[in-house]
Amino acid sequence: MPVQSPTKEGQAAKLPSPESERGVSAFVQPVRDFLAKLWALDVRSLAVFRIALALVILFDLAIRASDLEVFYTDFGLLPRAPYLQNFADQWFISIHMMSGTFFVQACLFVLAAAFAIFMLLGYRTRLFTVLSWFMLISLQSRNRMIMQGGDDLLRMFLFWAMFLPLGAVYSVDSALDTRPQPRKPANWCVFSPATIALLAQVVMLYWFAVSYKTGAEWRSEGSAMYFALSIEQMSTPIGRLMLHFPQVLLRFMTFFVLAYETLIPLLLLLATGPFRAAAVLLIILLHLGMGTCIKLGPFPWVAAAGISAFLPAWFWKVMSAEVQRPKRLEIYYDGTCDFCKKTTALLRTFLVLPTTKVMAAQESPDPLLREEMDAHHSWIVVDEAGKHWYRFEALTLVVGYSPLLRGLERIMRWKAVRSLGEKAYLWVANHRPQLSRAVSFLRYRPNVTQLNLAANVFCAAMLVLVFFWNLQPFAPRLRLTDRLRVVAFLFRVDQGWDMFSPYPLKDDGWYVIPGRLNDGREVNLFPFAKGEPLPWAKPAVIGDMYPNERWRKYLMNLYFVENERYRLYFGQYLCRDWNRNKNVRDNDALVTFDIYFMKRINQPYPYPPKTSKDLIWHHQCFDLPAPPQAPANSANQKKAGQ
Repeated sequence: MPVQSPTKEGQAAKLPSPESERGVSAFVQPVRDFLAKLWALDVRSLAVFRIALALVILFDLAIRASDLEVFYTDFGLLPRAPYLQNFADQWFISIHMMSGTFFVQACLFVLAAAFAIFMLLGYRTRLFTVLSWFMLISLQSRNRMIMQGGDDLLRMFLFWAMFLPLGAVYSVDSALDTRPQPRKPANWCVFSPATIALLAQVVMLYWFAVSYKTGAEWRSEGSAMYFALSIEQMSTPIGRLMLHFPQVLLRFMTFFVLAYETLIPLLLLLATGPFRAAAVLLIILLHLGMGTCIKLGPFPWVAAAGISAFLPAWFWKVMSAEVQRPKRLEIYYDGTCDFCKKTTALLRTFLVLPTTKVMAAQESPDPLLREEMDAHHSWIVVDEAGKHWYRFEALTLVVGYSPLLRGLERIMRWKAVRSLGEKAYLWVANHRPQLSRAVSFLRYRPNVTQLNLAANVFCAAMLVLVFFWNLQPFAPRLRLTDRLRVVAFLFRVDQGWDMFSPYPLKDDGWYVIPGRLNDGREVNLFPFAKGEPLPWAKPAVIGDMYPNERWRKYLMNLYFVENERYRLYFGQYLCRDWNRNKNVRDNDALVTFDIYFMKRINQPYPYPPKTSKDLIWHHQCFDLPAPPQAPANSANQKKAGQ
């Protein structure tokens, strides 16, 4: 059910008021209408935003799950005991701290994925958006050494999403809505504190990112992009290719990035109609384009998902010319089958067939439909020519009418696919009572998406808090009180957009970890190069040493002096990982090792990097006993006694 703009609701009732109130209303209402025209969000765009956010969460969980033992269990890099003792913030909430076992952590990952899937489908949308946000902040609070800007942005988008009507359309909630469905919604847009907050979050992201970039590399020299692409652990093949054009292309790109981060908010704040649609699509393409040059982890995908919420109503008006095409399609189902009723409602919603007539055959004025349904043991789909279709062929026809899946119709007509589809349909038809019980949790209910006054006030208050949080580094006299900081930490709205600031990182390099076994042999302990020769010489591509962005971020953070306390637990993990099936008496048990960072400090073009070999940690796996002394002879004992 689309959400009507509050401006329309405000116009619905006109009560007499004093002259002063009339004067205020005469001034406020036009301003409010003007801002609503600029900053209202289309509920169809919010549905895309919901789906994109849920997909990003699922993708993020899949990447994190590949290193579940390493990053989230007590066997891994940071067990709970030292984390709670030395690194945890008392106001960060994390149910991932309940256990350090692999099984419990895997269950929490599965639970988070289930919440994200329900959010994607739009089932109990607000509830599962809140639960997805909670699971995300819990996961992120478990190990902050692998965090990056994309994680902060995802967390904030999900926070504001809790206050938005994400399930108003294209959702299970809207498909099972019991309220009367208007044929043509009066207004597809919503304007509220949450829509302002989402827009303000994007504006703050870019404008504060520009404000942090104060180095000469950004402001005068124009060398920032050269240094950014020179970080070999982050650059892609395309990025390394661009290093061949430092004086013209990369200098232009440096100032282009500054202009881009300055003008993007203006486009979102002021552009409407086709200009705003073009701005949204351009922003998405630019983010994904940056991701082809620099390994930014989830950041480009998170940013693209967030920007999709700002697709204007004009975009959907153009799209609806195809979606709302005047083709006649009717679907009749068995009214005694709850599974059939819900399935047809969901098909109409998710295949984007809003003009399709869906009705129980028992309610049809044609009494022959019920007999026809019983004879074919099937639902009935009537096309625009009046022809009746049954079973899997009917589903193929419905899919062919969908503007989203029209190309799938040809595949569904293949002989092998059609044969499997017919068998699947017959199985479903023969198990309708069981399937009806299975979907009994999908209840028909009003899809209420509006928030009450208290929720809107809280959302507005959190937006003010977020603004002042971002403003603190630029206003030395401004410092949030301890209570406000506690609120920010509890809801995890803490954030910082100082990426590549005040200038891009110039330290690059790779790790060499030589280990000594019990029998004196030397081995390579780098987690992804065990058994290979020690890489004292520079690898062909430094970035290829890391399997994903999480590991790269962790190991680079480990190098910085402010994180040296984490090195002890990394060392203990390397010992546990190598010696998990050995004991101290085994010849191939790991005894001791050193961690070297082969540092490369990037220099301005055309000078080569400065290199150094830095020992950042020495670790001993066992407390070895002192060597035994030679037994004393009787003469020595006698002399000692004297």
